[in-house]
Amino acid sequence: MDSACPPSNEIADLPDSFYPDGKITQLAVSDLKHLSEKKQPFFLAVGYYRPHLPFTPPKKYWDLYNRSKLDTASNPYLPKNGLGFTDWNELRRYGDIPQEGPLTSEKALELLHGYYASVSFSDAQIGILLQELDALGLEENTIVVVCGDHGWNLGEHGLWCKHTNYEISNRTVLMFKVPGGKKNMKTAALSGLIDIYPTLCDLTGIKAPKTVTGVSLKPILTEEREKVQDRIFSFYGEGYSMRTNRYRFTRYRNPQKIWESTISDTVGFYELYDHKLDPSENFNIAYDENNQELLKELEKQMDESLKRQNTDYVDILYLHAPPSKAATLNEEMLNGLRKAKEQGKARFIGLSTHSNQTELIDAALESKLYDVVLTGYNFKQDNIVKSAIAKASAAGLGVIAMKVFAGNYEDKNLAKPINKKAALKWVLNDENIHTAIITIKNFEDLELCKQMMTDIEMNDQEVKDLQASCQTPGLYCLGCEACKLQCPQKLPIPDLMRAYMYTYGYKDVSKARVLLDRLSINEKPCENCSTCVVKCTKGFDVVDRINDISRLKNIPAEFLA
Repeated sequence: MDSACPPSNEIADLPDSFYPDGKITQLAVSDLKHLSEKKQPFFLAVGYYRPHLPFTPPKKYWDLYNRSKLDTASNPYLPKNGLGFTDWNELRRYGDIPQEGPLTSEKALELLHGYYASVSFSDAQIGILLQELDALGLEENTIVVVCGDHGWNLGEHGLWCKHTNYEISNRTVLMFKVPGGKKNMKTAALSGLIDIYPTLCDLTGIKAPKTVTGVSLKPILTEEREKVQDRIFSFYGEGYSMRTNRYRFTRYRNPQKIWESTISDTVGFYELYDHKLDPSENFNIAYDENNQELLKELEKQMDESLKRQNTDYVDILYLHAPPSKAATLNEEMLNGLRKAKEQGKARFIGLSTHSNQTELIDAALESKLYDVVLTGYNFKQDNIVKSAIAKASAAGLGVIAMKVFAGNYEDKNLAKPINKKAALKWVLNDENIHTAIITIKNFEDLELCKQMMTDIEMNDQEVKDLQASCQTPGLYCLGCEACKLQCPQKLPIPDLMRAYMYTYGYKDVSKARVLLDRLSINEKPCENCSTCVVKCTKGFDVVDRINDISRLKNIPAEFLA
């Protein structure tokens, strides 16, 4: 237990509007009123935090359930010969949860209670939206879809959270409300979240693109057919999982590397569960002698479906952010990438880099294997990087720019925004850049992309804006790595500066936390130095930024979502 970390749940007698989900509902109601006035077709997506951790719905939703009458999972043990395992670190980050071992029955019931209350909280928010649709006269002309994005373990198999390929981790809610459709209809037909888009297209008379891999569920909703597909798929970690009407079949690429946690007595590459005889998935029958022909048939079906859906390969297989030229040219890594391309598992081989770009881009050229370079590139970059990119382009490599907006702002207080339109134009005007990746968080960003399709010529004011931005340190780290040579602690300073930019420039603390979790640093990385000898070439106050950003290590990631 860690009393310094917040608890996994909270019961407070507060109104719905005090919580983020209540505020989201208020905003969605406002959006509905605004959209109704336009008298035009609209699409509105509304996302809720609960029932994600921590379980913190208002008290009135806890009061809906009597904890003493709730039942914990009937199968609090791993499946016989099962491969899937997770240490549920997502939950263990909370102060009231042990760092290892099972939960007490009291804590398990408390979490179960919190989960139920959280679901009821979200259910109430959805009810408010449906009432508003009715009040605005939109109910009979609006399709409503309610869905989750994954399942959740509540002690089943002795596990918590979602990180497995078992049914309990993958099965989620999917409900449609269609004007004129049948009410309270239930179906056992197989369906996946990728089917939502083609279904909406079908219901609204829009022709779905040929690239869509899902299928329309309209024939099921209209009761024209009982099913529209024989198998559906999910993927997690090193495993592909296929669900048929009767079986869940999972194939792991390497059972010894499925999870970071140690797996003992690993029996092989496959899991097979018979939902007719074993709906809770307690017995992996993949290695029963009588099931070998069935196993081969299911694997054949999986391969056929993955190929038909174009999900048996990736367009670009990236070696992500290698730390050096030697890592980029590592012969074992190159052979693996080459083999993936030869086997048709990857169309192109790519290299991504946030720092030390010149050395890594030159290494990509030297290898004669890489087809694409994804690199940080913006108006603050020096001419050396620009020359390396030009050299790569001339040699036939595709060059994709990222970090185009140089951190979005010049300061952590967000008082000095970067001219994003000018920044994107600057990149796209470089003849050696073939395309750019930008983060789209709102309609303004989408509109910016639309404008770039017809106008990338920079005007005088845009040039002046970028020139002014170049005079300040800003939030974007060039990744020159000169600081790493100066730091006696050998800290990954460029990565820490990137986390700082994610937090303040991108306003995405969860992204910063993910990056920090990958770095081998403690919560006070600079505590052993009385003074900082690092001098940033761009003028960053390095120690101040490191101390600022490392505070995130003390906060459970779920609070940062």
